[in-house]
Amino acid sequence: MAGKRLKLEAKEDFVKRLCQASPLDAIEELIWNSFDENAKEVEVSFKLNQLDGIEEINIEDNGHSLSYLDAAEKFTNLGQSDKVNRRRSTGEHLHGRRGEGRHKALSIGEQVTWRFTYYKGKTLYVYEIIGTSNRSDPFYLCEEKKAPPGSFCGCLVTINKINKRLGSLLESKTCNDLAARFAQFLLSYPDFELKYNNRIINPQNMILDQRKIRKYRVDYEGERYDVSISMVEWKSSTFRKEAFLCRETGIPLHKLSDTFLGSSNSGTAFIKSSLFEILDEENNLQTIENTTNDHRKEVMDSVRRKIKSHYRKQKQLKDSETINSLKIEGSYPYTKDAQSSIGKVEQHAFDMCAISINRHLPNFSDGMDAQGRTFLLRMIKETLTQDPSAVGKVMRELFKLREEDIELFADLLEDTPLSKIVHTIHLITQRLEFLKTFKAVTSLDIFEKTIYERTQLQKLISPNTWIFGEEYSLGTDDEDIRSILLKHIDILGRQHLDTEISDQDIKKIIKEYNQNRKNKETSLKRVPDFMIWKKFKERRADEYEFLVIEIKRPGVSLDTRELNQIEDYARAVSSTSLVDQDKTKWVFVVVSDSLADAAIERAHQQNMPPYTISQPSHGKYEVRAFPWSAIIQSAEGRHEFLKDRLSHNIRIETALERSQKKYQGLIPRLKKKKVG
Repeated sequence: MAGKRLKLEAKEDFVKRLCQASPLDAIEELIWNSFDENAKEVEVSFKLNQLDGIEEINIEDNGHSLSYLDAAEKFTNLGQSDKVNRRRSTGEHLHGRRGEGRHKALSIGEQVTWRFTYYKGKTLYVYEIIGTSNRSDPFYLCEEKKAPPGSFCGCLVTINKINKRLGSLLESKTCNDLAARFAQFLLSYPDFELKYNNRIINPQNMILDQRKIRKYRVDYEGERYDVSISMVEWKSSTFRKEAFLCRETGIPLHKLSDTFLGSSNSGTAFIKSSLFEILDEENNLQTIENTTNDHRKEVMDSVRRKIKSHYRKQKQLKDSETINSLKIEGSYPYTKDAQSSIGKVEQHAFDMCAISINRHLPNFSDGMDAQGRTFLLRMIKETLTQDPSAVGKVMRELFKLREEDIELFADLLEDTPLSKIVHTIHLITQRLEFLKTFKAVTSLDIFEKTIYERTQLQKLISPNTWIFGEEYSLGTDDEDIRSILLKHIDILGRQHLDTEISDQDIKKIIKEYNQNRKNKETSLKRVPDFMIWKKFKERRADEYEFLVIEIKRPGVSLDTRELNQIEDYARAVSSTSLVDQDKTKWVFVVVSDSLADAAIERAHQQNMPPYTISQPSHGKYEVRAFPWSAIIQSAEGRHEFLKDRLSHNIRIETALERSQKKYQGLIPRLKKKKVG
């Protein structure tokens, strides 16, 4: 008997929709087809081309196969499968119910061949059905013949003429996706085996935790239905969070959207009810998330509430376990529970920080040893005790680092963590010593006779710009106004400074604000030593604040003359057309050992922040005048909270001795007896 082409009784657009299914969905359907035919073993394998791309996909099983007499009806009956009333040998209903599964295979390749080997009496026969995409009659039934010796009962599906990139099917996460989709079935029936790309899919070995939400009932159109939910947490982080509406037995009928479980949750949810089988038969399952039907909407709302409650309880349980484990190992910095109201608030805030660290830093629990955890948690506690407002910044610096800093922090946690933390302690110690040294440089009389050139002070500060704030990075160092403007334009992304401005233009800008002053040309010499900039975090990414600092050598007391100079400089720079005034704010600072009486009065005006001497209403710039003591005290406040925990009582003599070695040539040798 010759072969024949099979004519589908379905509209062409319906067939086309089935042929556009995702590759993994299509493979899933073919696997279910095998299990529906009582296959105990199903294997998915791949043949690769010379470029390691997928050339051919094979799905092979040892099921009952399909008799030749039934083949034509099974492959043309689109929309109603005979599986509706059939059951597996396990006694449960079959997965396929509409006869759509085989058509989805055509979404992967232009040609799909089904090779069926079945028993007719006691004799094995074999035949093929060849499917071709983009046809209203896609299947061709070949003539059957006796199977060759060594054949066995089953089905082999071969997909070739693949015209798309399917590299994702070879990734390990695809195995995880299949494990999630077949988890309930394979866990319920361990005698069945699924093998994918030479790897046996065993959900039991992949599960970290499995919990059941207490069964409840929902009302739907006058009937009551039981709903049960199983929540599975996987060992591997490569598992996607997924939620499935399932039969009562747990076999998935419909995968919900990726956002259903919420952005901060993980794992897989299997929502099981006979109601979903009814909705599936009514074609109401695919649109159930966005349904306008009040009954179906209430069903899904109840599911969301149950899952949300489950995640909340699980997080509370894990958080409690985290704190208890820290207490048991001794890394928890509180020896007993707080008794006062303030103490309880502080300890609760600390617990939140510790829990957040544990959640966001996976190696905190596994990669870091107890001593490392003890140090990190004590640092957080001290920050919380001395400056609660700084805790948020510490946490942000931990979890929102630049890419290179993320790699360094990963090394800190993974590669001999304690030694890396000791390195961090050493860095903090160096900074505390530097502050002691710098305080001496800017305040002790002995240094007025020894350090004369501001370049020495400038070079001393250059590698330690953190003294002005951790958020600052060095912009320019001892350049004239033109270079500062050039640096400003570069940061804002403009590149036309050289063709638009000259030295003469700069002199003209300065002269406009110095017409009544002597030595006009010397205005160009009033240049700041540093240009330190930062972004305004509360504004757009391309908006900046520029902090420009003019540093005076030790022994200079700021008076009216110095304040007038910095104000003139601020007006000149901020008024030039080269400054993008909509996206830039300038803060000009002059800093030295002390402030004269007139400067002190201007630095403490009503309705202005301390040390602000000018704050025009147009908002283009601000001018501030600081003594070094205020700058140093601010820096000390950021580091001193670690001092007690590090057990360092740093004396000024020791700090000077070490700094003289590090900054050789910048700080003069000093006899200890002259330093109080």
